[in-house]
Amino acid sequence: MRERFLERFTTLGVRFSVDPDGAVRVPARHASVGALIASFENDEISVFIGEITHCHFTPGACGDIDSTDPVGECVAEATRYLREVFADRYIFWSAAHVGGSYHIDHPVDTPPARAQRFLWSGPITA
Repeated sequence: MRERFLERFTTLGVRFSVDPDGAVRVPARHASVGALIASFENDEISVFIGEITHCHFTPGACGDIDSTDPVGECVAEATRYLREVFADRYIFWSAAHVGGSYHIDHPVDTPPARAQRFLWSGPITA
């Protein structure tokens, strides 16, 4: 899964490194957001946005669930998500040790009123 992910991930044009444990690390664009880390454990891709939030991409549970290539669907969905993250199309929020995210065009995960909000590029101050 990691190799297939890296093949697609390199097309996103972001600087990254691979940690000794095989996780992909993208340096923070802004210190308040933190680094993005994609790890590969338990047959899934987990994407961590600093200490703010994380999400999982599991074969058979993402993309076309009827696909004959569930790993490929999972990798494709994870890279689509990351393309949108790097384009500042996701808002991340954090409040009292709880966090989440939502796409700018589909705000389904409403943060608490006092939550701090972020884009990949940095905090939202307005």
